[in-house]
Amino acid sequence: MVIIVCCLKYEYGFPERGLSFEYYNFLDTLKKMDGGKHKVIHFPFDVIFKKFGRNEMNNRLIDLVKQYKPNLVFFFLYSDEFKKDTLLFLKGELGVTTFNWFADDHWRFYNFSRFWAPYFTYVSTTDNIAWKKYKEFGINNVIKTQWGYNHYLYKVPEGYDFKPRNYDVSFIGQKHSNRGKYISFLRKKGLDVKCWGKGWEQGRINFDEMLNIFRSSKINLNFSNSSAGFQLQSIAKILLTRRIDNRIRFHPLWKIPYNLVSIYRRLTRKQIKGRVFEITGSGGFLLTQNAENLSEYFVDGKEIAVFENEKDLLEKINFYLSKEDLRCEIAYNGYKRALNEHTYEKRFKEIFDKIGLNDR
Repeated sequence: MVIIVCCLKYEYGFPERGLSFEYYNFLDTLKKMDGGKHKVIHFPFDVIFKKFGRNEMNNRLIDLVKQYKPNLVFFFLYSDEFKKDTLLFLKGELGVTTFNWFADDHWRFYNFSRFWAPYFTYVSTTDNIAWKKYKEFGINNVIKTQWGYNHYLYKVPEGYDFKPRNYDVSFIGQKHSNRGKYISFLRKKGLDVKCWGKGWEQGRINFDEMLNIFRSSKINLNFSNSSAGFQLQSIAKILLTRRIDNRIRFHPLWKIPYNLVSIYRRLTRKQIKGRVFEITGSGGFLLTQNAENLSEYFVDGKEIAVFENEKDLLEKINFYLSKEDLRCEIAYNGYKRALNEHTYEKRFKEIFDKIGLNDR
């Protein structure tokens, strides 16, 4: 197949932050899957938008599609950088199959995803509730999928014995919501918890450093909430949108549901994070906050460990730190489950089957 991938090159469009999540996971997987037999062309819309502006960026995408006549144009939308007329032209006038992977539908469905989904041939969501909501709004081109990991990059080195030795407990991710509260609680109880990422004392790390920490930590923590409590940042997510050129704009009032309390509750729901698959796929032991439908993907106590609250988290950390053999067995089982069932290559093949592309 010929696939054009429209995704950010850099994290949130900032080169100083390194390559984006979708670059490492979606683009790289599509390039390497099926033995690398597909022609995959990256359209880094953050770079092109900032250099040429919105109109020219859209025109260049149309020209690229006309030139290569792809089987699929794969999108990972950020905001409204792509014009709806452009999307309609691709799937209508040019007859190209277009697909968008929607992220954050647990809160972004009402003010973003439901308005954009009809402009694609197919879209996907990782959120069970949003998947049902699409149907209620008469949007039927939606495929239910889930986050995963790129097994070509997140992998276990040859000879790895699943017995990490460098760190007792680690966490990699942004410091927001009540994550600081959890970490402070654990440290007050005498646990040595190392944290990396925006807002933490040790700061951001690069991709290779992250993978090394996954495999060097006896316990890798994961939190399942995007935000919690009454925070201005959470309200801003509902009312405002930011384009890749950093322009902040209000959502049109008609796009904002009248019941802000309802969408705010969705914003604070616990959700399955990609980190669940990235840690297990890298061979790390995962202790994660529970989330909706998590048991569909891993077995608690056999492939991962799950906690419900501060008390439960503390007890399970102390338990698993004292049980090296059990901890290593769980890490190995989690790795095998992730590799067998939860790679992005498998996710994409399932999606391609549903949209009739795998036989091309």
